Amino acid sequence: LLKEFKDRIESFKDDPLNDMMTLEPSVVVRFQIQKDHFISFLTNIGSVEHVVSQMRDTVDSVLNIEFPKRTPALILLDKEEINKELKKSIEILVGEIADPKDPDAFNPEERWGINVINVQLADVDLSKKINKSLRDIPDSKADNQSGD
Repeated sequence: LLKEFKDRIESFKDDPLNDMMTLEPSVVVRFQIQKDHFISFLTNIGSVEHVVSQMRDTVDSVLNIEFPKRTPALILLDKEEINKELKKSIEILVGEIADPKDPDAFNPEERWGINVINVQLADVDLSKKINKSLRDIPDSKADNQSGD
């Protein structure tokens, strides 16, 4: 698997986003407490604040696995795949689906009473300096081609 990522990184070798960088991702998680499962929600998780905290920890965990094996170019390219992994991990967390790694641990009675609507990587924020440098690349190329 690591070789696959290395090969893909090599295919973008001239892309300025192909260098490892520190990123500040933003993730959006949309969920709703199911009306007919409100008692499950209160019993199994207790509060929206606790839900948000647990989801944030899960999102951080997934991104800490998915981001280091990709450059920013591959992160942007693989956004849909990362979104699927994020959603699956949140659905496992709230008890909507069984964890494929441990299907015997699935207990429908421990569901949080939450419907996960979607989870998506909303933005991958690069530093202001990097954004400015990337913005200036087309101007620099145009200057080089015109002989300035």
